[in-house]
Amino acid sequence: MAKLTFTFDDGLRSHYDYIYPFMKERGVTATFFIPGIRTMWTSNQVEHPENCGEDKVEGGLEWSEIFEMDQSGFEIGNHTKDHVSFKRCDAQQAREQVTGLDSVFSQHGIQPSSTFCYPAYDHTPNTIEVIRELGFTFARIGYCRGDEGRFGEPFNHHTNERLYNNPAYRPERRHYVPGQTPPHMVCSTGVLNDWYTVDLFIEDLESTPENGVAVFTGHGVAKKLLWDRFTEMVEYALQHDHEIINFRDMPAPD
Repeated sequence: MAKLTFTFDDGLRSHYDYIYPFMKERGVTATFFIPGIRTMWTSNQVEHPENCGEDKVEGGLEWSEIFEMDQSGFEIGNHTKDHVSFKRCDAQQAREQVTGLDSVFSQHGIQPSSTFCYPAYDHTPNTIEVIRELGFTFARIGYCRGDEGRFGEPFNHHTNERLYNNPAYRPERRHYVPGQTPPHMVCSTGVLNDWYTVDLFIEDLESTPENGVAVFTGHGVAKKLLWDRFTEMVEYALQHDHEIINFRDMPAPD
């Protein structure tokens, strides 16, 4: 039996409308990394392979909906106040983005987060240190390049994920393993996008090390293709007695 976690970024409409009731009905959970800005995906200019519906637009959640998910045991993680790239932030700016969102969470009755997700997967050594100093137990990035990716070489998530999902290319180390994976640079085992198939999900899940966790990342599932794949992935995990946990509940580093 493997452990896995489903994490979803940006607080999109389909998180509350589809993922939350589906997972709740099946008695399992998911982690939602929420930014303070709630208008990210309301522009008709948005084109994103992981959050687009048929009309290429998906709006954001209301704070009351995020509060409800939090109260129901779903994890609400920190994704910065304004969803800014940490490559363009110094340490103080990064700290303000993180603590600023903590304040917003508090205003809406949402419990403080113990986990973090870097917006656009971007990070630097200085901003990683900020996350560590602020007491977060785990922080997630996206896909990584080959072996060196364990230490934070993120893929361009709009371009290179297609290459990453080529079975001939995929690197070996894609799971969180206590004592091996830096807890503040946890790579995504798989990103739920147009190019990530159910077969790849099964391969990733079934190859999880005995003491490791498969970490799956997504944005929205308004697109029927992504919703159908996601529900099939969850049903497979449940049918094969794999354990779905929140990101915060991964085993602590050795």
